[in-house]
Amino acid sequence: MKIEYTRKLPHKFFLGYTFFNTWNLKGAIPTAVLDQMKHDRDEKIREIETAQNLTEAEKSEQKFWVERKYFESFNEKLDKPHPDSPMWLKNPEAAQIVANRLQEFDKKYYHLIAYSVMANHVHAVFDFSVQLPKNGTEITDENYKQVHQVMKLINGGTAARINRILNRTGKVWSESYFDRYIRDEKHLFNAIWYTILNPVKAGICKEWTEHPYTYLAKE
Repeated sequence: MKIEYTRKLPHKFFLGYTFFNTWNLKGAIPTAVLDQMKHDRDEKIREIETAQNLTEAEKSEQKFWVERKYFESFNEKLDKPHPDSPMWLKNPEAAQIVANRLQEFDKKYYHLIAYSVMANHVHAVFDFSVQLPKNGTEITDENYKQVHQVMKLINGGTAARINRILNRTGKVWSESYFDRYIRDEKHLFNAIWYTILNPVKAGICKEWTEHPYTYLAKE
């Protein structure tokens, strides 16, 4: 089974791992701003890749931190959106469509650990180990859906419904998204709390439990 894919950078979707995903509405960040952010990130990545004084392990670690800084900058712009940015998920019905879709696949394609549906983006933590066979059955493309496939199911199943509620046409979601596999327990802890505290950070509420479209699994 193929687990390596190329988008802008090489990607690995480790089977049975836990992932921290972020995706957003199309146009949530103005194109010119996003293009400049991507350009700056890619330039730094190229500098690291061509550095003669770094080992492969050091290059990998530095690229991780470049990507992390890019992610943090990206999220800051989502939490403080441009005046022209779409905020379609402010509509309670639209937000509930996304929440319902996330819950629909819980225990089927992943264990849903946490999510938060914001006005223009979504954070979620997924544990894909629920798909791993317990009887030694070989994992194939037929019995295991990977992260990118599940994201298509989530977004594809929500876009038309959101458009119908908002009486609009056109694309709802950005084609790109962030996915980070969880490296260790500390990383998992940080991802969960980043997710559920996002509404608090954005000034929507004082306690994360006050936001109706934020979820944390009990187990």
